[in-house]
Amino acid sequence: MKNGLSHHKNRSANKNQIIRNYAITSLLVAALIAAIFLSNYEKGIADQKILTIDSEISRINEEYNELQSKSADIKKYVSMWENIGSNKKVVSGIRLDDINTLVGRTAERYFVSDPQVNVSSIPQVVQGGIFNCKTVTVIFTKVSLTFSAVTDIKALMFIDDLFSRIPGYGIITNLEISKAKDYTTDD
Repeated sequence: MKNGLSHHKNRSANKNQIIRNYAITSLLVAALIAAIFLSNYEKGIADQKILTIDSEISRINEEYNELQSKSADIKKYVSMWENIGSNKKVVSGIRLDDINTLVGRTAERYFVSDPQVNVSSIPQVVQGGIFNCKTVTVIFTKVSLTFSAVTDIKALMFIDDLFSRIPGYGIITNLEISKAKDYTTDD
């Protein structure tokens, strides 16, 4: 019986050993599963942070490129502004009295008589197309200039000199030169 008891104790000890080993294995498996879950959770958080950082970097790069583009435009416009003659930079508008004085002085130089400046429309702000600007206002006014000159060369020289001195940029849309009198050999 001793042998049976001992066998029973061994069996019982083996059973306890198996239960203990099973419990330890279960705990180790549970700990491994928890570690894997925690690792995946931490990886998910890290991946989310990486995505957030990548999107922030992308947004910052877009802003940087936009600012670079605006900076290049500003440099271009500053360079253009510096290259424009001072009489072409009009910041307060053109006064008709100043134009009449300028026309009179220029007419004297080229022996032009009876110069008359007529403003035929109220200054209008031009908008749309290339004139749609945020910082510069384009103003359009129709003006007619009539005068008499000794020769057509003096007349053209007068027009050229006058337009180089007028503030802003004048555009000639119609130019008519006519003889006031037909000359004969007796004249």
